[in-house]
Amino acid sequence: MIDAEAVLTFWFKDTPPSKWFSKDSDFDALVRERFLGLTRQALAGELAPWSETPQGGLALVLLLDQFPRQLWRESALPLFERFSDPRTADFARRHRDVIAQFGRFPHRNAALGRVSSAEELAFLQQPGSGF
Repeated sequence: MIDAEAVLTFWFKDTPPSKWFSKDSDFDALVRERFLGLTRQALAGELAPWSETPQGGLALVLLLDQFPRQLWRESALPLFERFSDPRTADFARRHRDVIAQFGRFPHRNAALGRVSSAEELAFLQQPGSGF
């Protein structure tokens, strides 16, 4: 079984930051292949002990952030509130709200080659919308 340290090693040692937000279907497939089962375990509550440490909490956030945005909205924010400072938790809360509204992050559309909707374009004109 993959442990929290293996998740952190993958993201922070094995994967260059340039991959984190790039459009790369092969990398996306690798992440799904490697972590989808573990994410399902987290959602089923099977990885609850991970939330007892900062490293485990971060690993859970990283897992949940890679899969459907509704999962992030429901599962990651409590971890940010528990393991981070108020400023970071607020940042996560604002991200959750954007996901709830659009189902994705409009500020990433251009970088990912996505077309923005009229509603997203209006949102992106607001101060602070691009995080």
